[in-house]
Amino acid sequence: MVGKLINFFCVAIVVTSLLSFSAVRSEKEMKSSVFKVIKVNGRIIFVKTGEHLNTGDAYVDGTPLEFSTNRDRAAIVNKVRGRYILQPNPKGKAIVLPATSNIEPRGVGSVLLNRLDLKNYFSDTCVFIGDVDIVVGQEAFPLDEARFFYVTYDYKGEKIAKKIRHVNQGLELSEQYLFEIDGKPIPTFNAEMTLYYMKGDIASKISSFYPLFLNQNDLKQEVAVLLEELKDLSTDKKLDEVGTYISEFYGKPQKENLNDWLFHNFGLGLVKEINFK
Repeated sequence: MVGKLINFFCVAIVVTSLLSFSAVRSEKEMKSSVFKVIKVNGRIIFVKTGEHLNTGDAYVDGTPLEFSTNRDRAAIVNKVRGRYILQPNPKGKAIVLPATSNIEPRGVGSVLLNRLDLKNYFSDTCVFIGDVDIVVGQEAFPLDEARFFYVTYDYKGEKIAKKIRHVNQGLELSEQYLFEIDGKPIPTFNAEMTLYYMKGDIASKISSFYPLFLNQNDLKQEVAVLLEELKDLSTDKKLDEVGTYISEFYGKPQKENLNDWLFHNFGLGLVKEINFK
């Protein structure tokens, strides 16, 4: 009788352990299958409900989705697995791929000392977050009434030239000013701009680029979702994740511009002023 009781308790313990292990595994599997949506490019719809996939929504891996085009995609993030890309699959179930993890923002210094620095800064899609102040080297690019930078771009068949405002050696770039003609605003569009430096009567071309001023309200929502899911990471890792996400979905941001924005909006980054004792 005693032996039977011992056997019964042993079996009970084993069964309880197995059930407990199964529950832990199920919970872990559930956590690793639920993603938060950071951003959607295009139009993606939940098949069962007809609702659009939007920033902040939850997406469970395997949920049927309908993509409007083959170019649609979404940035998603999971607390356990990290950041992923959701994209269409011609064969059925949507594809969930690991996001790129090593796209560095434009890592120029705080001062653009020479022509090469300027060409590296103003190249390809040049992402700006809000108004941007850029300091240029006085030795290579002195600034005054006769020496200044300007950009040109085409608008409705007309060549537009905009002198870039400056205070001392600091250039001031803003979406409102660049997309303004004779004091009147024009719609922001994907304009190829060419940067020149004017010295007396001689203008020299620096480079061509596409300025992209991000919608800060949208960006705040997206970054908030990303940081909430990755809140256990170190500050450096968080900065890397945000920079890589923006680079992958918008274009390479300027590192200092991005870090200043993150510090101001999320308190993320190095302390600007340290009061040593």
